[in-house]
Amino acid sequence: RGHGGVLTGVPLVRAEDFAAPPGLTPQEGTLLLHLRDIGETDGRALARLTGMKGATVSLALERLHQLEYAKKVHRKGTTLYRARMKI
Repeated sequence: RGHGGVLTGVPLVRAEDFAAPPGLTPQEGTLLLHLRDIGETDGRALARLTGMKGATVSLALERLHQLEYAKKVHRKGTTLYRARMKI
């Protein structure tokens, strides 16, 4: 229960098993979950994926970075984020 893709060799943990760390807003928790699942992405892609406004995503990603839940990487003029293994 809570896992998918086991037979395909690409195991995935389903969102229902993810509890956002205390103190995060629901939006921050959602973004952290997606970062954990996707790996590395930019704010624009996360906004499209989640349906959140770009400004909301930007603020939440910056806070996740400040709290050390997300790592910020600059590559070719684009800021990318990925979840740290802290979660």
